[in-house]
Amino acid sequence: MLHVYDNKIHPNNEKRIESLILKKKFISGERDHPALPPTGQTCELSLDVDEDGIPKEEILQLIQQDLKGQEFEKLKSLKLKRAYINKFVPEDKPYFHQDSDAIYTVLYYSSLAYKDLNELGFTEFFYGASINGILPMPGRIVIFKGDIYHRATSCRTLTRHTVALKYNYG
Repeated sequence: MLHVYDNKIHPNNEKRIESLILKKKFISGERDHPALPPTGQTCELSLDVDEDGIPKEEILQLIQQDLKGQEFEKLKSLKLKRAYINKFVPEDKPYFHQDSDAIYTVLYYSSLAYKDLNELGFTEFFYGASINGILPMPGRIVIFKGDIYHRATSCRTLTRHTVALKYNYG
């Protein structure tokens, strides 16, 4: 299961999310497998909520307020277990992996400078005999089952940021 959605996040929210991401501090990335070196960089986002259940992290507020409609209903029965930002610079070479800690993973592509197919930066999904690439178009949201093998690819000249939201049972 893989779904791609465009134009779900309000343009003003897209700009605000990108400006907030650019102010974040990142640490060395994650290992996609214990035997492999870490790739990229990450920044954890707080899952704390206020008394009304609204995330205190503004990036999450802005994304979640625009995730409306039938296509996002499946997420309501699950709990957001982890939220973070992935950062890949040119020449980073991430590995294929599964999100074993997620029933569904939601990716939000925030790099507003991305405009050119030849810039690369796809998220690649492995399906047995084929690999499908999803362009990191600004504001795009991708929802997929956590057990699908996937990986980021770096852009040629741009830094690539994605917000990753991992949903699982309560």
